[in-house]
Amino acid sequence: DKLKFISVSESQTDILKTILAIHLPKRINFQCDLTAWKLGFYKNGLPKPLYCYDKYASILNNNDIRDLAKFETDWHDGTFENIVIDLPCSVETPSTKSRFDVSTHFSSLPELRQEHEKMLRLAYRKMQTDGILVYKTMDFTYLNTPYWLSDEVLRMAKEIGFTISPAAKGAFIDL
Repeated sequence: DKLKFISVSESQTDILKTILAIHLPKRINFQCDLTAWKLGFYKNGLPKPLYCYDKYASILNNNDIRDLAKFETDWHDGTFENIVIDLPCSVETPSTKSRFDVSTHFSSLPELRQEHEKMLRLAYRKMQTDGILVYKTMDFTYLNTPYWLSDEVLRMAKEIGFTISPAAKGAFIDL
């Protein structure tokens, strides 16, 4: 019953649980998270995905998270019913990234755009025709000006081939 769900929540975990219940009712967890990092979404009652990847898996010392570079060769195109992506949503200039906060922000706006597009293209290739991509993003202020990253990501997703209709190649759900 879709009426029992609220449409807004402060809890990312609750939002992901609701997406599962509405759009993937036969699943208790997502198939794949390409930005699992420290598995933050999955610490409060949401079972972790079957397959977890991250660009910085090598520094995490967590055997549950594989290196994102291996994702390309681990799976054939069109394998996944659903994928979760949660890239950083900010730019810090100059960057103060350390070895332990590599996933917190990008060092430039072009780097941010490039990574978001790269991940969208990767997910699009690896998803089934009627797959669902859950993409977490947000808007932010850059150089004292609002930057509408959510609009940028939606535009990129549509150009790549995603739609917001589950009937076509790759449904896109933006948290």
